[in-house]
Formats: sequence, structure tokens, C-alpha cells
Amino acid sequence: MIVATMPNTVQTRNHWWWRPGWDVGARYYTWHLTFEHCHELHLLASRLRPALARHPVQDVIPDGWLHLTMTGIGFATDVTEAQLERIAAEVFDELPGLPSGVLTLESVLVADEGVLMPARKQMWLMELSAMQRRVVESVVGHAEWDAPLWPHVSLSYASGVTPVAPLVADLQAVVPPQDTLAVARPRVTLMRINRDSRQYQWDILDQRVWGAD
Repeated sequence: MIVATMPNTVQTRNHWWWRPGWDVGARYYTWHLTFEHCHELHLLASRLRPALARHPVQDVIPDGWLHLTMTGIGFATDVTEAQLERIAAEVFDELPGLPSGVLTLESVLVADEGVLMPARKQMWLMELSAMQRRVVESVVGHAEWDAPLWPHVSLSYASGVTPVAPLVADLQAVVPPQDTLAVARPRVTLMRINRDSRQYQWDILDQRVWGAD
């Protein structure tokens, strides 16, 4: 895999600034892909973590919190239990009718707010995103989505300012030689998430294994 740098990125910045609606104690309902039993991803992450850990501003993500952000629903103060139950039921009812596939990670990308691995925008992944967005909007109303899904799995988040060049060099020294990483059977997870401790952590509300072997 190659190690690349996000265009125009020369130094990091703090990922953990408080976005609108967020504060200590805030909880948010969302859909992610999670990777509890995706050992191929865990092996790659373990290979890269020592290089990340040499840089104090990088908050390294342990296996249990690795994720691919999919579809936000809303803050727990704004979404009722009845709405959440309806969203969960409709998404999981539609899931078997969607195509499935293997998640393909293409590179290691150093960005200003962290280090991540972009994924290919495969048909099954984009259809899953479109279905979840449609269901969420049908239940809680029109949502202003930031953009089409940009699938990626983060390995660390930056908590301060420092040049990225030394980090790029350290990652290049340990990145494996294969072109891509195939990650089979992630889980489609409905969760209640928080960011109280410079880490995205969550309670699992429901989930299904998804994708091909």
C-alpha cells in the first residue's frame, strides 16, 4: 500500500474541537460499519500503530473502536425511541435485498486531522449508504447530508499541531507491500456514540454481519 498525504496538508490540527451540538456528555445515534471480527484489518492496524504512537499528537484507535462512518441519525435529545426503533427495523428489513461485497482499502492517507485508509466506492457500499439515508429521512425528516459518502477507516485522530512529514516517513517504513487490503464481513451497526475522551466510543444498539467472505 502507498502512504499519501491529503493535498495541501503540511501540518496537523486538532480533530477534537467541539462541533455544533457536541459537548461532554452528548450522545448521538448513527450507523457505522464496525470490524469486531475482521482480523485482516486488525493485523494491518497493529503493524501501523507503533509508527503512529511515536507521534504524541496522534490519538491511536484500538481495534475495538475501528469504524467506517456511514449515516448519522441525530442527537439522543432529538430522536425518540419510537423513531429509532422504526429506523432500525426498516434498515434491517431492507438489508437482505442489497448487494454485498468485500470492503477494499486502497492506501494509508495522512490528513490534517488524522491518519485514515480510504475505501473504494463500491456499489454495495454506496447502495447501503443511500438506503440508510432514505430511511432516516423518511422517519425524522429532511437531512442536510454533508456530501456523498466518502468511505474510509481512520487509524488515529490528531489532537494538536505538528508537521506531517515525519509521520509520513515513519508510516512509509512499515506499510505492507500489498496494493490493497480486502476486509470481509464487517457489521452494520446501529449505535449511540460519544466523544468524551478523545476517542469515538459507543454502545451497540443492534447490528448485522454484512458483506461477502
